[in-house]
Amino acid sequence: MSQTVKKARAPNKIRRVKAAEHDNEFRQKLINVGARLFVEKGMAEVSVEDLIKEAGVSRATYYGLYANKDELAADIVIPVFEDGSSWMAKLLNQKPAKIADGLADVYLALWDKHKDAVIFSGAFGKSVFPYMAESHNQFSQVLLSVLQVLCDNNLLRNNDVKLTYMVLAKTGMPLLRLYADHPDLKTHYRASIKALIFRD
Repeated sequence: MSQTVKKARAPNKIRRVKAAEHDNEFRQKLINVGARLFVEKGMAEVSVEDLIKEAGVSRATYYGLYANKDELAADIVIPVFEDGSSWMAKLLNQKPAKIADGLADVYLALWDKHKDAVIFSGAFGKSVFPYMAESHNQFSQVLLSVLQVLCDNNLLRNNDVKLTYMVLAKTGMPLLRLYADHPDLKTHYRASIKALIFRD
């Protein structure tokens, strides 16, 4: 007795594209909501239930995209480091004086595009770092390269690449938060960065 074997149905490309679009839409909703809630309440005070309720997604959708809150937190911060790396790398094609002028502008551009993520970037716990280490390390390497060019041209106040890197790590993003509500944020931020890291 022979049985008829059914042929496997060919994958539906349109269905796959639509599913990917939905995933991207839900992911972006969770990133936006997560960034806002983590900044407002602190990551520890925000539950997965808070996130799915605010974003209007199901629990299954959330866990289909993220294993935990740490993965979502990393997804919020990674674009800051990716854009920062890309924009910082472009500075390397400039003359040293232009690089010096452009360094603060990179941080200001990150603030304009990713404000909540920039604020949150100084507040996540150690458990998030493994999920974003690659992007963070790439940003660090490009920034160190930029600072090395400035140092080689005698433009750094302390003439020390690693120390200047630490100064920026401790003050670059916090200064943006400090000046956030100032009507002349950009002028004051540029002047502060210049005073902190560049020779007079």
